[in-house]
Order: sequence, then C-alpha cells, then structure tokens
Amino acid sequence: MGFIQAIINFFKRLFGIGGSEPKALSAAQAATDGAASGAASAPDEDEPYAQQEWREIQEFIAQVEAQGIDLAGMNLADPVSYWVKAFAIEEAEAQGGSKQQAIRQQGFSNDRHWEIASQYFLNKWCELVTNEEGELEVRQKAQFTNGALKARQGQMQAGLAQAEAANPQLLMPVEGVTVEQWAQIASGFTKLSPTSTPADVSRYLAQFGMDKAKYDRVNGEWMNRMSQDHTMVIANKYGAAFSGSMGVSAGGAEPISFERYVEVMAAQEAWAAQGMDVNAQLRAVFGVDAATYGSWGTYWSPRMSTDVELSQRWSTLRDQYIQKYKGAGMDDDLSL
Repeated sequence: MGFIQAIINFFKRLFGIGGSEPKALSAAQAATDGAASGAASAPDEDEPYAQQEWREIQEFIAQVEAQGIDLAGMNLADPVSYWVKAFAIEEAEAQGGSKQQAIRQQGFSNDRHWEIASQYFLNKWCELVTNEEGELEVRQKAQFTNGALKARQGQMQAGLAQAEAANPQLLMPVEGVTVEQWAQIASGFTKLSPTSTPADVSRYLAQFGMDKAKYDRVNGEWMNRMSQDHTMVIANKYGAAFSGSMGVSAGGAEPISFERYVEVMAAQEAWAAQGMDVNAQLRAVFGVDAATYGSWGTYWSPRMSTDVELSQRWSTLRDQYIQKYKGAGMDDDLSL
C-alpha cells in the first residue's frame, strides 16, 4: 500500500467510509461536480492507478473543506509552518512528554484534530507528475520537503541559542579574545605564504595586539573548550566568523557556481582515493587552497541542507566529476 493510499484509507475510516475499493465520498462528489444524488462513481479499471489515487485525494480534500478545518495557525502556502508543529510534537514525545499535551500546546484540540489537519496539509502539497520512466506518479512537492529541512535548521538554531543562554561562561573571552576574534585570526593564517617565517607570523599577530606566546595560550584554550562543547555552540560561532572573515556568508553572493563547487569537491575525493597530494592538486588544477574551498562550502552547504533539488543535483554532478578525475587520462578534458 502506498503512502498516499494510506492517507486515503485514514480518511475513509475517519468519515466512516467502508470497503477497500476506491470510492468517492458523497459530500465531496456534490462539492466537486454538483451531482444531485451525491453518488460515488465506480472506478475505471483502465484508469492508471496514479490517476485513481490523485482523483481520490482531491475528493478527500473537497470533503474536508466542505466540513471545515481549523489549521491551528498553519499556513497552507508555507510548508515550514506545518513542519514546525510536527517537529515540536515529535520532540515533546522524544523527551518523554505526553503526545496529547504536545498537540494541545500546538493549538489543536485533540489527537483527532491534529491528524485531520496534518493529513489535509500533506494532501494539499501532493502533485501528479510524470516520472523519469514516463509513468504518472503522485508525490510530495519538493517545496514541502524543503520546508521540513528549513524547519529542522530553525530547530537546530533555536537549540544553539538555548544552549548558549544556559551557559554564559561558554563564550567568555580568553585573555580578552572572543571566539569571533579567534576565528578572524585563524582565517588570516590561511592567507599567509607557506614560506612565511616566524618573523612574518609575529608581525601578523602584532596587528591583534598579541605575540606568539599569547596566541598559543588563547588558541589552546579555545580549542580545549570547543572539544568539550557537545552543544556545538562554539563550533557554530567559530565557523560563521571564520567564513565571514574569508568574505563568504550563506546569504551573500555566490563565491563560485554550484557546479564548479561540486567539481572541486569531487576532484579532491578522486585525488585522495588515488593517494595524491590533494592540496597540491587544488593549487595546480584549480588555483585555490583548502581554505578558499572551505569558504565555498560555507555558502553552499546550508543551501543544500534546505533544498532537496539542489542536493539531488549535487549527487548527479558528483558522480559525473568523480569519473572525470579518477584514473589515467583524467587531465584530458580539464576545465581550468
């Protein structure tokens, strides 16, 4: 039984519809085609299953809308609003709380109300499409899945904020150096020449009012804190500040095209599998260093984490470029 069919059967039970064969609800039929009798049409055996499924979904949507539905603040135009509530209920249960209480806290009167609103929302975000094999298929819209990813990201950020508030000492400066300043100094080190002398390092650190001894103490303490911080608050703050110092932010302009980013990523993977010097290859083939590549990831990784279509494209491009850069003759068609 498919996922969508399970939803249909749920509504059949909910509204007291018996039988296992596809059957339109009389109220839905009246709402959709104005039939005076309200009688259900018999299924067409020659009709593709996906079309039957899609027709029944629309009939159930019409039935729910005819009876009226309270979405408890969820916005049908915004799938994130659904996932925020779904994840909140899920999290409350995971923490050992009562599901019924969690449901009420989210604005639903009881478990049945939540199930009706939830399944209605899910049905509204279905679509009938032709798949890669040329066959009709009912599936969830990509925006609906993206909504789940965005809601998870928001949930994670909220958790980080709570962890930070619960432990004010976590981000206390070390000898006057904040985690953001620590990240800024570290980003600057990546821009120094590989042949930099101790004198060059000293001159660089002097810009921040410290010598090498102080930097070593500060760096050691922040590294120690980060290793013991299971909430990931420090790592999150450090990553954002490091990337910002490199001139890249998740919401800014593209530092490199997505396809080029995946190409560089796949090339490194292929080189590592062959035992090659990845850093040397990065400079020789693409003219960048590991820090620059890492800053690109700061931009594209969050984008992929909230866009399922982008993630699918990543998979296709990765496979393509792995083949390009592995084995003999990989230099035959490089795009420099």
